[in-house]
Amino acid sequence: IIVFVLLGGFVFFVLPSCKKNSGSNCDASAVRGPKFTAARSLITSRCGGSGCHMNGQSAGGHNFDADCSIVDHCDDIQQVCCNSNSMPPGNPLSAVEKAIINDWMNAGGRITD
Repeated sequence: IIVFVLLGGFVFFVLPSCKKNSGSNCDASAVRGPKFTAARSLITSRCGGSGCHMNGQSAGGHNFDADCSIVDHCDDIQQVCCNSNSMPPGNPLSAVEKAIINDWMNAGGRITD
């Protein structure tokens, strides 16, 4: 939905934002960017332990075997790993690891970033 707003003789276009979790906008065939690649490597090593979110496991309903699943849930990943420090349980990410996730998110949180 695009909304047109007329204020003081100016026309503004208001575009609703979408949260990545609301549906996939990921192109699985896209070339992986360096920030995504670093985030993917981190997620693979830190979120797959104890059979949580990798290798077919879906703890809390989230599985990150597919690259697009990581992109689709990037807001959740940043929230629980970087903001609330609740994941991984008992061994939160270091400042360097959080920077990898945050850098990728600040670049757009896409597979191509």
